[in-house]
Amino acid sequence: MLPGVLGLAAALFGMAAPLSAKTLDWDDGVNVQAGFFNGADKGNIPIGWDLMKKFDKIGTVRIEIPPDQDVRMATMQDWIRGALGNDCAVIVTYHRYQDNGSNDVEALLNAANWWKANFAALSEAGPFTVNLINEWGGHSITPEQYADAYNKAIAIVREVYSGPIIVDIPGWGQETVTAKDASSLIKDRNIVFSIHIYSSAYVEQGPHHWMQPKDLVDFSAVDRPVMIGEFGGTREGGADWAALTDQAKALGWTVIAWAWNGDGEGMNMVMPSWNDEHSPKAYYPSMYFAPIYARIGSTPDPQMLVSVRELIHLGPWAGSFTFAIHSNASWTVSSGSEWIECLTPQSGWGTQTVTFHVPENKDSANRVGSITVTCGDITRTFPVQQGCWAEHNRSEKERLAKLGK
Repeated sequence: MLPGVLGLAAALFGMAAPLSAKTLDWDDGVNVQAGFFNGADKGNIPIGWDLMKKFDKIGTVRIEIPPDQDVRMATMQDWIRGALGNDCAVIVTYHRYQDNGSNDVEALLNAANWWKANFAALSEAGPFTVNLINEWGGHSITPEQYADAYNKAIAIVREVYSGPIIVDIPGWGQETVTAKDASSLIKDRNIVFSIHIYSSAYVEQGPHHWMQPKDLVDFSAVDRPVMIGEFGGTREGGADWAALTDQAKALGWTVIAWAWNGDGEGMNMVMPSWNDEHSPKAYYPSMYFAPIYARIGSTPDPQMLVSVRELIHLGPWAGSFTFAIHSNASWTVSSGSEWIECLTPQSGWGTQTVTFHVPENKDSANRVGSITVTCGDITRTFPVQQGCWAEHNRSEKERLAKLGK
């Protein structure tokens, strides 16, 4: 993990050219949100670095700093030193929750001016990358408004900081189309786009649907580095957070889990939660830990078994058919024909059954279609054939004739 820290430091101190690749050489990691806890001395609490060190797939820590919680500079510096002491690269983000999803340009400029005033002092703790502000910009903001605001804010931060600036895409980190269209309008070339993934992720502009892996693939064409600044396994919604995170990893993007601790929505990887106990004597992995930790770091090559061996024959009547997918990774299914309707789920993780619906075939010919299942680099396609009523009736007449009926 240490080489990643050194590489980050090189970028920070001008020893590397501005980033232009589609991916980043940063390890995956976790978010830490300590600044809201311990009323007597905000954020001055044990983080659990010793426990984190035992999980060697954690190589980056994204630290959330709330500007209006009166957290002492010494405490914020201790967070950075603790992460660096764990051989982790560090990202620090200005996080004022009232500004999440806001289109208020003043809120973004306040963040930029906060960095101008505090970057030097924070840097005394060691090197880190600036995430300018958490989740600024709503679902309705236009590419022009987004780019214009960030051009102003980035110019302010550049007065004190020359390294890569992480920029959360708008719509709470979900509006991929808006960010892609805004990219060419943002003057600074040394920025990294950050996407946030939850089941609640929704792409309002463009496709107008729950975020899908294809949205990430489409966004990967943007001429900027990209990362997943947050991903979490709860919240209600129709986005498949596991499949999305796996797609991000397949694209080579760094993914940062939400959250090591401090979340407040049941998304804490360790317990006790700081909501329940500010200064516990020891931490333990929570029930939430395993599925989240499985998403970070390197994973085994995907394997997949589909319980379909040959052509699926269907009668002309309306009906459905079900098959099972067994996999150690995320998968997606798709129909190669308009008349074969895939019912939920269309994507998933591990073992699940998938059901397809077919309408009645009133045509004069049999219908032939296909179903495709994809898991990593593995693709299985199998044919589906549905008879028509004309053929069925002819066969039935022939059968009855043989029986003398």
